[in-house]
Amino acid sequence: MYSYVVSPGCMDETVTMFCGHVDSSTAGGHFGLSHEGEDIRVVVKPFDEAWNEFHAGGGLDIRSP
Repeated sequence: MYSYVVSPGCMDETVTMFCGHVDSSTAGGHFGLSHEGEDIRVVVKPFDEAWNEFHAGGGLDIRSP
């Protein structure tokens, strides 16, 4: 769907976003390895809501819910 460089000029790490149809009835919650300081949050939203937020510039901040 979209790929971008996290911090141009500082690093070459990229993030690639994908979009697909899934059964998300059991998705959502907090994940990650606490001993590695990971705080991975899965947020489930209807496609139309996520699409509208994306095009409005919302949800692009990694700290956003």
